[in-house]
Amino acid sequence: MKKAIHTDRAPAAIGPYSQAVRAGGFLFTSGQIPVDPAAGDIPAGIKAQAQQSLDNIAAILAQAGLDRSAVVKTTVFLKDMNDFAAMNEVYAQFFEGPAYPARSAVEVARLPKDVLVEIEAVAQPGCGRLTITGIVAAALVVHGFGMKLSGRMDVIHFKDMAAAADGTGIM
Repeated sequence: MKKAIHTDRAPAAIGPYSQAVRAGGFLFTSGQIPVDPAAGDIPAGIKAQAQQSLDNIAAILAQAGLDRSAVVKTTVFLKDMNDFAAMNEVYAQFFEGPAYPARSAVEVARLPKDVLVEIEAVAQPGCGRLTITGIVAAALVVHGFGMKLSGRMDVIHFKDMAAAADGTGIM
C-alpha cells in the first residue's frame, strides 16, 4: 500500500506526481528544486540553492513524521559538476555523520526552471530516531524514563503523541 505525502512547506507538485510517497516501509521524495514555497523565489548561487532544496526535503520529512536522520539515500542532480564541492559543504552541514546517507551525484544537461541543483531522498522510518508504540511512548513520557541508546543516556521527548495513532508507531 502506498500513501502520498503533501505539505505546504515545500513546493507543490507541478505535474502528476506527489511530493513524496510512503511505500514498503520507506519514504521516497520527489526531486526537490530550490523553490521557496512561501514566495516562489529561487535563490542565487549553488550553496543557497542546495540549502533550499534540502530545506524542502526537511519539510516533507517532517510532514511524514520523520527528520533528516531517517534519510538512507539521496540523489543529487547538478547542472555543473564544478559546483560539487560547494554543494557538498551545505550537504555535510545538513546531514549528521558519521552515518551519512548513501549518495549518488550526477551532472545533468538541464533541470526544471534552470536551477543549479535538484535533490531527492529515500528515508526509512525507524532507522534514525527511536520508533515505539504509542502505549509504551505514553508510559515513558508520563514516567520520565530515559533509555540507554548507543552507549549514551537519552531522555525521550515526543512532540506529537498522535503520531502513534496512525498505526505506524512512528514518533
